[in-house]
Amino acid sequence: MKTIICIWGASNQGKSETIKGLVPIILNNYPNATTDPVTISYHADIKAIIDIGLLKIGIHSQGDVAHWVRIGLDDLAANACDIIICACRSRGLTLHEVGNMHNKYGYRIIWFANYTSYQVNHSVLNAHSSNQLFETLQEVISGRI
Repeated sequence: MKTIICIWGASNQGKSETIKGLVPIILNNYPNATTDPVTISYHADIKAIIDIGLLKIGIHSQGDVAHWVRIGLDDLAANACDIIICACRSRGLTLHEVGNMHNKYGYRIIWFANYTSYQVNHSVLNAHSSNQLFETLQEVISGRI
């Protein structure tokens, strides 16, 4: 089933960093995976497609501007991604753009929140969130979620 896993939350909480940290985890765990050259844009956010056999995973970390969220998600859907990992704010237009993916393309949506703290090192929490996101991705791939 086509699925979006969306990290949602307030600004500057590590959503994009968590998604960017997921890419090497996927490639290390699936050594036969292939990827298009990772597109770096939107002020160091990423967009990429990773192929694992017949499975296509789209990655899009830009979640702050509704226009770019819509363009990125539409592009990944047009490229027949089975699973899309993306980011959006916890309210407003970016949230609605992700929500619209169900009506537009039939994706089910899993909302994911990364670890965050004002007292703990964000890079450590982002790494933990990337690992948790990978575990969620594996559950989707296996069909358990």
